[in-house]
Amino acid sequence: MARSFEPSVVERGWYEWWHTEARVFGPRSEREGGEERPPFSMLLPPPNVTGALHIGHALTVAAQDSIARWRRMCGDDVLWVPGLDHAGIATQTVVERRLLKEEGLTRHDLGRDEFLRRVWAWRDQYGERITGQVRRLGASLDWSREFFTLDDARSRAVNEAFSRMFEDGVMYRGQRLVNWCPALRTALSDIEVDIKQIEGPTKLSVPAPSGSATAEAAMREVELGWIETFEYAAEGGGPGLRVATTRLETMLGDAAVAVHPEDPRYAALVGKNLVHPLTGRLIPVVADADLVDMDTGTGAVKVTPAHDPNDFECGLRHGLHAAGLFDDSGRLVQSVWPDGGGEVVPGDLVGADRFHARDAVRALLQQRGAYVGREPKSMAVAVCSRSGDVLEPMMRAQWWARADAMAGRAREAVSSGETAVRPASAEAEWQRWLGESRDWCVSRQLWWGHRIPAWRVRRSGGAAAPAPDGPGEAPAVSSALRKWGVFEGEEWVCAADEDEALRIARLAARSEEAQASARAAGLDLSEVACVERDPDVLDTWFSSGLLPLAALGWPADDAAGTPGDLGLSPSLRRFYPMSVLETGQDILFFWVARMVMLCATVPRETSATSPGPLQSPFEQVLLHGMVRDAEGRKMSKSLGNVIDPLAVTDGRPLADMLADVASGNLSAAEAKRAEARILADFPEGIPASGADALRGALLHLMQGQSADVNMDVRRVQSWRLFCNKLWNASRFVLAGVEAQAAPAGAAQPAAAAGVGAAGPLGPRHAVLTEDLAAALPLPARWLLHRAAVATADVNTAFATFDLGAGAARAQAFVQADLCDVAIEWCKPSLSVQPAGGETGAPAEASAARREEAAATAAALAVALDAALRLLHPMMPFVTEELWQRLHRTGLEGAMDGQTPTDSLAEAPFPLLPGPYRAGLSVSDCSQGGWSSAGEPASGPSLLRFVDPDLDATMATLTSVVSSARAVTAVAQRVAGAAFRDHPRCVVVACQSEADAAAVRAHERELRAMLRLDASGGALAGELVVVAGEGDAAAARAGVLAQVACAGVSVGVQLPGGSDTRDAVAAEAARLRKRAAQRTSKAQGMQRKLAAPGFAKAPQRVRDDAQRGLEVEQAAAAADEQAALALEVAARA
Repeated sequence: MARSFEPSVVERGWYEWWHTEARVFGPRSEREGGEERPPFSMLLPPPNVTGALHIGHALTVAAQDSIARWRRMCGDDVLWVPGLDHAGIATQTVVERRLLKEEGLTRHDLGRDEFLRRVWAWRDQYGERITGQVRRLGASLDWSREFFTLDDARSRAVNEAFSRMFEDGVMYRGQRLVNWCPALRTALSDIEVDIKQIEGPTKLSVPAPSGSATAEAAMREVELGWIETFEYAAEGGGPGLRVATTRLETMLGDAAVAVHPEDPRYAALVGKNLVHPLTGRLIPVVADADLVDMDTGTGAVKVTPAHDPNDFECGLRHGLHAAGLFDDSGRLVQSVWPDGGGEVVPGDLVGADRFHARDAVRALLQQRGAYVGREPKSMAVAVCSRSGDVLEPMMRAQWWARADAMAGRAREAVSSGETAVRPASAEAEWQRWLGESRDWCVSRQLWWGHRIPAWRVRRSGGAAAPAPDGPGEAPAVSSALRKWGVFEGEEWVCAADEDEALRIARLAARSEEAQASARAAGLDLSEVACVERDPDVLDTWFSSGLLPLAALGWPADDAAGTPGDLGLSPSLRRFYPMSVLETGQDILFFWVARMVMLCATVPRETSATSPGPLQSPFEQVLLHGMVRDAEGRKMSKSLGNVIDPLAVTDGRPLADMLADVASGNLSAAEAKRAEARILADFPEGIPASGADALRGALLHLMQGQSADVNMDVRRVQSWRLFCNKLWNASRFVLAGVEAQAAPAGAAQPAAAAGVGAAGPLGPRHAVLTEDLAAALPLPARWLLHRAAVATADVNTAFATFDLGAGAARAQAFVQADLCDVAIEWCKPSLSVQPAGGETGAPAEASAARREEAAATAAALAVALDAALRLLHPMMPFVTEELWQRLHRTGLEGAMDGQTPTDSLAEAPFPLLPGPYRAGLSVSDCSQGGWSSAGEPASGPSLLRFVDPDLDATMATLTSVVSSARAVTAVAQRVAGAAFRDHPRCVVVACQSEADAAAVRAHERELRAMLRLDASGGALAGELVVVAGEGDAAAARAGVLAQVACAGVSVGVQLPGGSDTRDAVAAEAARLRKRAAQRTSKAQGMQRKLAAPGFAKAPQRVRDDAQRGLEVEQAAAAADEQAALALEVAARA
């Protein structure tokens, strides 16, 4: 076994063994048959195929995998489904940028088919990279169910959902205002909009109006943050009206000016006309109390129905014309105002970009004397979350999903407890957002995505369609009618392909109901000339919102082989609703709400156990915070602080990190900024820490669950050191177990002799039998007690999904209990080898000591076995490696014909029944209250070793030893040779006889730890335990002492003589002086922390300063205490 932990060696090979040999990743019910195990299912939030994963993805993988592995070890039938998301806007944008950068081409240059071929090639390249990253992180996913959101099965689900929503009247087509991104030339939903708050005039960098927003150099600055006032003249003369706007160019589309009906200033103007200063057309003055606050601004509001949502509603109330001003890329287009209103846009402005048009309109207004002026204005600017472009409200014909019923169902799911959202604070936001939910625009003007399964019908204008031939055709006509509709004067059908669309259009035309609807819209239902498919694709979140169903085989085929309403797939029956969704809180409404809205309303399937609509897709939703960099900033490629998880697990040289930036899609300015950040944060690159260390660090940071996580690579390196500590502790335990192994041919302990009803407690070759358990020394008994406490705490943490607390508690048990205390205290008990053991074992060692050594080795092995099980869900690689070694196999042995049950991944998790699993502490339970009848049916039980009194005893003893060592080191430094030649004497002075009795009861352990029995040892000599004030005072004569714990002081006898006293006094003076210097330094640090300007420093700088202050204060206090002890000793 290697002397130190090397992640590149340890983590190599296990994943493929788990996946292909042990086959532990899929549901056990599918391997073993039967469904007696409780089902547990999860869906990995599918990463976008836009590129590689980042640390935020790694946090989700680590959290979900920990939950999956824990439930698997608890005996559940676990299904965890992987997949990738096509990410319509994001992926298309990335590919377009790369295409323009490398080839100077746009997607329009290539055409739709060739461009989509390029995007599929991108998906193949980065899809493999992403799945490789997920595997490297140790995710125990069922890869046999891996999906891609554009694969055939998911496309079938999307088409079926759209069709059902169309039939039910939930899906409709309408001309409405949308959030339009001119750079991407597509509509966006409200939750894809970022709001940027600016305070007065501010320059924003946005894509230039070059016709392609993907050119890295095609950026420009526009200045926002002004409100501009101009005047409308009254028709026929007289006072006009002044109005103000932050988007001056939209005045070209003004349809009215609104005033408050109760405003006396404008009462005489209501119903009269104003003259447009640039086109001369007349626009009315309308009274509208909903739109106008007469105490704000001039009290008059310009109304542009086609480019403002409030103005749109006002236009509907007053029957105003909505004139669209811009094309898809944000350039002015010409149109004609109805009823002789003339052209909307002055001819020389047609084709001007909206921001250039703003300047041009201002100049024209100034020329005509209508411009009043402008002033700074604080405002909220809506920008595209993908391109950064300023969004433009525009009228566009889109497909919409009615959200009221779906949102109501999602609200009910949470309020009823059908779906629990954690943290509970998110429930209020859930109810608020869904309560305000508006209809969902599902159209996207993209090429990459699910093509909308809707077809516009073009009629020939010839003969009318015939009526149904007879009763036999009526059902077909009725079915077709559900997939047919008239929207905004256009005839549409919902169909998967052209043939079906033609069939539906022809059948629907035979319906009297369809003919009546067509006549009302001014259409005739003559013979079909052709059908044209909508070129748009569906919002990515629509397909992603169906994943809990689609990933489990929805829609299932009925007996006729078509999607039907008769039943559910076997996977849906077994694993739906999914048990848990663990994801980032930033996509609560992007994705989580959409899934509940769709999955709880769209399906019509029923089952014998759940008649009616399917349940909400998740029993529990767990939200974690956003991963930020060490200084609390949002991670961004342009900032250079995005970290590839594999750069942390496998290491990444600085040169490669800089090369990654150079080969990316960043602009020159962004690349320069990113390189500077990398040089500052990682001057030597990123050292390799391994997947286990990364997972442990990320999970540990999750304490607080929904709080944002500030990721510092240095934290991962500390967990790399923890892995090394676990490795070395295992080496020690394994050596002890091997040393105590019986000679070849000797009988092994029978399984029935083990502790607990479940069978042997401990690894195969270190069984803790009843006889050995009776011989356990105090440290070993305490260690097993601490293992039981840790088991209770970790189970409680996992049961409440407090993964950060679980990681911290498991780490604390290994580091503080096993490594720092138990191993050191157990070494004396292991020092006596059995007869015939290793060379140097004293032949006269008693049978009792040999039995104690065997018991101690077994107890260490039991504790290590429990520690590895507790840690495995969080750190699977190193724990599997060490567990296999503990069980005498190792990776080669595990790969050589072992059964799947030989993997730690399916070994029983240390379980504690009853109150333990409800989260009670060990102190809440009496050891005597447990019996073997209450122990779990499988898995080792540590309950018999629960003894809360052991904590206090070990705390006292460890304090005595650490204090004795500390004062000994001081005495050796001060008194030198005089102390080393002086007979050793350690004095333990207790305030009460009870304390003294407790110390004396464990005098053997103390003498061993202080080496008072070892010939030639540094402290060979005498241990004196005294009690009472008198004895304690007498014991301190000439003794250098310090307080070990409440009621107990520990000291060492100093040699007499003036030289010793003088040296002690000089050391005390030196410590006093250093304490004063440290106190002064700490005061300066306090002033720095309290300075108003320091609050603006990065969070990492402030945290480091606070830690430095605490260290300095503690050091000053320690010097003061040590000086006082020396002064007391010098006076004696």
